[in-house]
This record gives sequence, structure tokens and C-alpha cells, in this order.
Amino acid sequence: MTAVSWTQCSLAGRRRQYRIARGTVHCVVPCLTENSNIGENVDSTQLLKGVLDAAVLAVVQHEDAYGYDIVRRLRDAGLGEVGDASVYGTLRRLYSAGALSSYVVPSDGGPHRKYYAINAQGRETLSVQRRDWATFSSAMTHLLDESKKPALRTIGDGR
Repeated sequence: MTAVSWTQCSLAGRRRQYRIARGTVHCVVPCLTENSNIGENVDSTQLLKGVLDAAVLAVVQHEDAYGYDIVRRLRDAGLGEVGDASVYGTLRRLYSAGALSSYVVPSDGGPHRKYYAINAQGRETLSVQRRDWATFSSAMTHLLDESKKPALRTIGDGR
């Protein structure tokens, strides 16, 4: 039998109680800002984290770019809240995973620029992410469609 104890945690001024088993806290932390409540707007940075790899690959699929140029392109495409550090971390991760190649171009007016280019593995990754996005997007569109009324079930139906 596993020893179970309880601990309290404070998140944004709210006290929560979590079960601890085998020394590990098992809980789900809500994605809320300090002053937000359930039902308010979702923090778009949380949504962005899940799609940043695909967004970066999409930005460089047609034209190579250096780091800040990729940030600018993402912001111009409507992802205004994307952070520089998040993009640079994503570039390093995609490069390490083999989805991007890089090369350095000397600059006349400043430091050399490291350009990133999508390669065959990156194109395949982007293709898979496009399919995954289409499936996920379709499911979310269906769930969020206010005109579709869910079929009501009685407790115990469908067993």
C-alpha cells in the first residue's frame, strides 16, 4: 500500500490541497494569471507554446531567416505575444533535433547573423504538424461551435 499524505500549495493567492504519493506531487495546475478567473480569456501564451515549433518551421519553409527576422515574421503574422527568448529556444531545439540547418552570414554593420533553413527532416516534421493541427483545429471548432447543441444523455446510457 502506498503512503499518501496531503499538502497545501498557494497559487495566485488561492489555497489548494494536493495528494502526495511516493514523494511526488500529483496535480493539475490551472493556466490562470494572478488576477484572472475561470471563464475569462485564455492566456494566449499558453496556446502559443503548443504551436511554436510548427509556426517557426512554417516561417522558414519558403525563405531562410535569422533569429530576429523570424520573431518579426511571427509577429507580423499575428502572433504578437511571441517572446524573443521562446523563439530562440525553439530554434535551438529544432536545430538540435535535425529539423533546421544553419549558416552564418557576415554583416557589414554589426555582428554576423546566423540564418536558419528548413531541411528535408524539417519539411516532414512540418507536414506531420500540419495534419495534427488540422485534426486538432477541427475538433476544437466542433467543440466551440455554439450553434451545435450536444445530444443529452441520461446517466447510465451508453454502458
